[in-house]
Order: sequence, then C-alpha cells, then structure tokens
Amino acid sequence: MAQLRLFPPPRWWFVLLGLSSLLSGCGVVMRRVIVPFTGSMALQMPAALKTPGVKVGAAMVTKSVFIQGLQVGRVSDMATGQLDPAPAVQLGIAGANGAVFTNTQGVVQSAVTFAVKGDHVNIIDVEHDGVCEFLNRGSWSSEPWLLDHSGQVLWRYQGAAAADDTAPTTIRGTGKLDFVIGHNGRGGVTMFDAKGVSVWNRSDRNVWHVETLDPNNDGHSLIVHSNAGGRITVRDAQGQLLSRAKAPFYFDEFAVCHWPTATGPQYLMGSANGSIWIVDVNGTTIKNLTTPTVVNSASLTTPGSS
Repeated sequence: MAQLRLFPPPRWWFVLLGLSSLLSGCGVVMRRVIVPFTGSMALQMPAALKTPGVKVGAAMVTKSVFIQGLQVGRVSDMATGQLDPAPAVQLGIAGANGAVFTNTQGVVQSAVTFAVKGDHVNIIDVEHDGVCEFLNRGSWSSEPWLLDHSGQVLWRYQGAAAADDTAPTTIRGTGKLDFVIGHNGRGGVTMFDAKGVSVWNRSDRNVWHVETLDPNNDGHSLIVHSNAGGRITVRDAQGQLLSRAKAPFYFDEFAVCHWPTATGPQYLMGSANGSIWIVDVNGTTIKNLTTPTVVNSASLTTPGSS
C-alpha cells in the first residue's frame, strides 16, 4: 500500500507531546504526519491536529504564545544558549530566509537575513565560540550551504548528485569542520572538507538522512545514515561500512537523542504506526512510546542535551 506524506504548511507547527513516560521533562516535536493512501481522496487535516497544543501531559507543560510575526520564513530549527554577541540572547530561531535571536521573554535582540534561501536550516556553532553559523541541510530543490553569522556564504555544495541531507562533523579529528552528505538515487554518501573538496564517496541508494553520534559514550563518533532499504547504516570516519541493521520501523528519517537523561548515551529515534522508538545502532529497542496522534518523524529534547 502506497503512502502519501503530508508536509508541514507554511506556518511551521511545533506540537509538544507531553508524554508522561518521558523522563527529565523531555519533549517530542512533531515534524510531519503520514496517512494511508489507497486511491483518490480529498486531503483534509486530521481533526486532532487542527489546533497545535499539548495533546497529552497537560499537568506537565502548558501552551502559550512566546513570539510571533517572525520574518524568517518556515521555521526549521530552534537552539538555546550563547549564540550571538548580544548579551541577553537565550534563544535562536532559524527559518528558510533568516534567523532571529531573542531573550527569555521573546523580545528580539538581533536578526539576520540569509544571502541565499534555505530549506531545512540548522543553527550550529562551528568554532564553539558562542557565535553561531547556519547550515542548510539541503533537499532535492535546495543545495546544502553554510552561512556565517551575518548570513553570508562560507561553503556551498556544487556536486552533480542531488543532496537529501547534510550533517556537519569533526569525526576525522583534523580540527576543521567536514560535511557528510547523503545523496538521492545512486549518489551514495560523500564527505566534503570545509573547502568543498570531496574526501570520499561510498556507494548506497537514497540516503534520506545522515547524522553522527557517539553510541558508546566514549568520545568515538560514527556516521549513521538511512537508505532505500530502510536499514541503519553505520560507517567510520573514512566511510567504511561497519554494519547494517534493521530497526523495528522503516528507518528513513530519524533523530539523535540522549536517553534517559541529557548525559546518557546517544541513541537513534524514529517513529511509525503511532509509536516512537528509541533504538541503538544495532536496531535494538531501548524504549517504545505510544503517541496520542500519528507521528511519522519526531525529535527528542532533554534539558542540557546537544
């Protein structure tokens, strides 16, 4: 049976599902929903999703408007901590067109307009100096790029194979940032250095999502990505294949999270069929949570986690 994926509307939803079984005040952010498709149908928003808000766990969290009217385009990332020279900044909000930095009351302290339009923009701190940069992870219609804090281009992917996703990494230990790009079709997965020079390319198909994580909490990171077969694929810093494993769900888009606390080991998080799964790189289930609505892609946030 084919599946029709409904992507978020222009005004990005952040739906906090306060699951009582989540520890340390963890929150789950819903990114898109999935519905069965068996033929012609009229697309309608599920009634349970028409109004964003707390679906379960109202005793744990409350809903209120923090900030609105941003001119950053579709929001794709939020980050806390020291991100901007302005002393009062506690929160960064990035979208397709730019980013704003606010204090704890939601008052904008500074803003930036991007020199190029993005698609899925992440806030990252390349030099770990408290002044962030912006990474567009890319998609079929938007090539990956890295912008400095003022929104100017530092690096831009110009390869032939379409990019599905990009992850920044220092896994090679050179002291400089590299980029691992998962490609569409038969493009495989490629590592580029900070100057855009290809370091290696490894064969694979439809690498929808790529991340790096430290599965053993020992300072030794690995590259993890999905592929057309829905397998957890693990590679070392040279791109050599270490393992492939089957998850209890079709492994396409996922998140990296700490569990059960912000200082706990890093695991992979995915979702399917009304469940959120936390698994290790071998596909072993660490935690399974039932969700009150159909969630296809989710991310887990614990206070103090990266």
